[in-house]
Amino acid sequence: MVVLALGCGFAVGVVVSLLLRATTAVTDLVWKGAASLFPVPWFALLACTVGGLVIGLWTWWSAERVHSLEEVMGEFRRTGSFRTRGLLRPTVSFLLPLAFGGSVGFEAGLTGIITSACCWVRDRLKAAGLRVAVVADVTIAACVSAIFATPLAGIVCGVEGGHAEPDPGGSSASGFAPAPPFRIRAVANLWGYVRDLSVLRNASVPILSFQSEKDPVVPYRRGFPLRIRQAGRVYGTKAVFDAAQELGIPCEHVPCPEKAHRLHLDNDGVLTPRFTEIRDRMAAFFATALLSLSD
Repeated sequence: MVVLALGCGFAVGVVVSLLLRATTAVTDLVWKGAASLFPVPWFALLACTVGGLVIGLWTWWSAERVHSLEEVMGEFRRTGSFRTRGLLRPTVSFLLPLAFGGSVGFEAGLTGIITSACCWVRDRLKAAGLRVAVVADVTIAACVSAIFATPLAGIVCGVEGGHAEPDPGGSSASGFAPAPPFRIRAVANLWGYVRDLSVLRNASVPILSFQSEKDPVVPYRRGFPLRIRQAGRVYGTKAVFDAAQELGIPCEHVPCPEKAHRLHLDNDGVLTPRFTEIRDRMAAFFATALLSLSD
């Protein structure tokens, strides 16, 4: 059984690795290979126009599209599973927007493929006679941590969206037993946002936040992600910090001068000196929160 589990996990890991390599290859093919063949000033406009037509035709023909992280995890939490139509169609739908410069990150399509693959592994192990109540939860959490280079994201993913085995007694409307109760003792907000500041009204746990004052992705105070109005107005770390202070919630905010979104990594994916500061501040922050439990 252990060998089977390792084999299935290895297969999923190989697929994900190949997809990431394919992302680099198709992007270079368009923006280096094709750009060198057509050295015209308006190549970007040409590539994006052709890409838009190709993506539109593919979506119409295949009836497949990229599912956002929220959609994937929402379906997984509701049903305990997520499925794609095989591997080829979601892979092409994943690669096309990235190849032609679409305003999506690679995690958008990859999350759906990974979640579907993890559920597939879980089902194979169940068929082999293993009780694997949390296989999909653990593997998805691990993949989310790896994709976003944020180890704590996996912990939160597992705690927030964990699914148990179906409960024969029907303890919930969905047929799944509720997740074990837990209490949040402290929150670290790493350049994230909320859509509604009213979520703070019933909060009392301390909050530590980091964000660049020149963040090009998430508004520092209030605004639209990536300046896209259709995405809806959101509130960045400074707005959350100010609202928390007004409500008397213990909070710390660390503004950073870098013009970047992910402060812990540079453009080459290498850890920055800021990473050490964030790590040490978070360690001290959570240690203080945990020590307060014994008081």
